[in-house]
Amino acid sequence: MLVDYKIKAKVIFYNNTDHRLQKKINLFQIKFIRLINKKRHG
Repeated sequence: MLVDYKIKAKVIFYNNTDHRLQKKINLFQIKFIRLINKKRHG
């Protein structure tokens, strides 16, 4: 029972970390695309 709880806690932790990482990647992609667009137009 306790082991099962620990595994669930780990899975939740990894999912949250992955979600935060995905947000950072998305922000980076948006900044990168804007930079490319500026260079293309300017």
